Amino acid sequence: MTSRTAVLDALLAVMARGGVSAVSVRSVAAEAGVSPATVQYWFRTKSDLLTAALEHVNDRMEQRLSEVGLSGEPRRVLLDLLLAWFPLDEQRRADASAWLAFSAAAATDPRLRTLVIDNDTATLQLLGDWLDAHRNELALRIPPEAAASMLLASVDGFTVRALSHDDPSKALADLESFLELFTEGAP
Repeated sequence: MTSRTAVLDALLAVMARGGVSAVSVRSVAAEAGVSPATVQYWFRTKSDLLTAALEHVNDRMEQRLSEVGLSGEPRRVLLDLLLAWFPLDEQRRADASAWLAFSAAAATDPRLRTLVIDNDTATLQLLGDWLDAHRNELALRIPPEAAASMLLASVDGFTVRALSHDDPSKALADLESFLELFTEGAP
């Protein structure tokens, strides 16, 4: 039997091509190469499927964040933390495309909105705590919480730019330049 994860990965592939509106039990089943009944075995409704897929993307993001080495030169660590979101490979591109679609859908879907807010809150806390611990090394002139919010909003924008181009290298270079400006004056 096809795994739950394989069904969720199929959903993300469908979303990467067509957004939330392209997702249906049938389209996900076709992408996964299974019957609609197999998809419904794991997820009773489209809402259940979308919620699980957003949690799946969030879990992969948390995994990438946990793999970032938090010791080392603070500017490099900060870049590595922000790159956890960036579409640097096919899986991250699918995750980032799904994140963008989920963010848009969260404006009208309270269930998705709750998950998006919870994930953002946890991410802002992690980033804010790290920035607070390294505020002197980074020469932060604003509170770490505000810096975390600004950085997350900025990486969101750079990610959208990267998704709208075949080659995300320009958006990546712009993100790196932005971080240089953001930490200007740091030793």
